[in-house]
Amino acid sequence: MQGDDDAPWALHLRERLHVSVVARLNQIAQAALAGGAVDLAAQLYELGLKVDDLVEDFYAGLICCHARNGQASLAVTTYRLCQRVLASRLGVMPSQRTTRLYLAAIEGRTAGSGR
Repeated sequence: MQGDDDAPWALHLRERLHVSVVARLNQIAQAALAGGAVDLAAQLYELGLKVDDLVEDFYAGLICCHARNGQASLAVTTYRLCQRVLASRLGVMPSQRTTRLYLAAIEGRTAGSGR
């Protein structure tokens, strides 16, 4: 039925599905990264950002992947995107954890698995 997308039951279901997809993507990406599948983890974090670009864990995980691959410039680009999106849409800055991952990446060291 047309117009049912805004019905309270539909909004609630949509939000539950969104939260579930975001959580599962993050969980799978973290497991891939922990298992050494850095490129797969990066792809999953990038997919996560397409699903919801306000999830800071996706940026943090992607920064970690870039750091592990020795791609400091991509880590910087990802961090700056995170800063821009969070500031413009939520009025906040990245967390200390994300900032630490970014700083570690530009110093040429890895700082954990993105969690």
